Amino acid sequence: MDTPTVVALVSSVTSLVVALISFVQSRKIASQQLDADKYLQKQNNEYEKRLEALRISQQEMQSISKAVEVFWSNLQLVKQSIDIILVEEHPEHEDAVEVLKAASKSLLAGYADMGHLLPDEIRGLWHGAKNYGLEINDKVSEYMDMALEERKIPRRERNNLLRQRKKLTEYQELLKKYLKQHELHVMNRVVDILSIPEDAVPDRLK
Repeated sequence: MDTPTVVALVSSVTSLVVALISFVQSRKIASQQLDADKYLQKQNNEYEKRLEALRISQQEMQSISKAVEVFWSNLQLVKQSIDIILVEEHPEHEDAVEVLKAASKSLLAGYADMGHLLPDEIRGLWHGAKNYGLEINDKVSEYMDMALEERKIPRRERNNLLRQRKKLTEYQELLKKYLKQHELHVMNRVVDILSIPEDAVPDRLK
């Protein structure tokens, strides 16, 4: 075989090898691109789900925070009303009785309107507090009727009101505890939502 023929043959084989290498590389790149597209699409869908989960978590906490604010403020109003009512001849005595009545009704209405938005522990706490608030209001109204002329509450009943006021403070302490626990639960859930599993990324794309 003469030299020109050998050179031509080598050149042809070389071209064929180069072509095969290029073909294999192009197929590999196409395969990687396909994997990348699938992975990106999957991640995009996953991120959309996570964003929706985050929005739901945010809305949940906003609803709970609003409800808890109503709950807390009404408990505080009942306590402040008791403080005034227990002071004989206080200039705001009549106003305090009215505030107590309004706050106890607000506890009842708030539970009916927002109780379903709350975690079980806080909902149970509000259920007990609303009944307690109504009981205090009924008792105070009864005391006022009994002592209509003097506007004085008997000592024994004053002690009962003080115990009930203390109970409301305990409700508030439990409310803070339960709210903190729920906030921690939501934070952990958000962390889980944002976490990307290591095996979610194909080896060829790492």
